[in-house]
Amino acid sequence: DLFLRGWTLKEAWVKTTGRGIAAGLSNVVIREDFQGFEALPEGDPADFHLYESSFLSARMALVHRGRPKKVHYYQGTIGY
Repeated sequence: DLFLRGWTLKEAWVKTTGRGIAAGLSNVVIREDFQGFEALPEGDPADFHLYESSFLSARMALVHRGRPKKVHYYQGTIGY
């Protein structure tokens, strides 16, 4: 779902910067290909990097500022 994907990436930017929703989520514009930001309330969009994935029905996103990094995560098994 594109809405959930966009929301998750915007929320990750808000948490990375510590600005909170008061920064104006409508001002956080994600590129159509979801590979970066087009516009931000503060900072150069090229300085922020997006990483995203999904596991079962959950989406996760990571945004960081600075040089691109290799991100590793464990996609484990959930059982009851």
